[in-house]
Amino acid sequence: AWAVVVVARSPAALPDECDGAATMLTRWLGASTLLVYGISLLSTIVADPPHQHAPAPPPIRSPSAAQQRPLIGYTLNVHHTEKLHLYHDAIDQMASLGINTLQILTPAFQQHGASQQIEVKQGPGFGPSREDLIALLTHARRRGMTTVLMPAVLFTSPRGNEWRGKISPEDWDAWWTSYNQMIDHFVDIAVEADVDIFCVGSELLTTERYTRRWNELITRVRA
Repeated sequence: AWAVVVVARSPAALPDECDGAATMLTRWLGASTLLVYGISLLSTIVADPPHQHAPAPPPIRSPSAAQQRPLIGYTLNVHHTEKLHLYHDAIDQMASLGINTLQILTPAFQQHGASQQIEVKQGPGFGPSREDLIALLTHARRRGMTTVLMPAVLFTSPRGNEWRGKISPEDWDAWWTSYNQMIDHFVDIAVEADVDIFCVGSELLTTERYTRRWNELITRVRA
């Protein structure tokens, strides 16, 4: 943008002998200002013609049921599968309080931070069976809840203060292969239970630099 700032004394304030010259100078400055403005306006029109528009943004996907209402929810960490009826009771109690969203956190296991094999273990102290998970998620949907399934990696024999945020396997390729297989297992369950939201990872801090791996996994899960 162009700007012309003129600071001058009013012609009336000038001496009489300078009055004619001042009037001419004022007119000249005014004409110059209009000329500069016209040139700048013309250059703007030429550089960005009004009939040329930026490409239209991609269409916005229709919001799902989970996006159309505020999520008021809670998480069930499903480990104690020998008392599965208590989880069903908890879902009923939360529904009666107006809770509209249930997230189930379900574990998968590797031995410690350097391990490269992840296993889905079922039974008391480990995780629920496929049938139990589907039953819980289906029960929540029948109570009108948005459902979320989030697998999380736990260690069976952590070394010191290790946790899933410090995973550092000896062979990252082998770990990613195993992790993808674990995700596939839970994606199948999510599809069968018709969950609204599926989480592909939780607190895996040391994996954040593997952007390509995550993008590929997310793309495949969405498909």
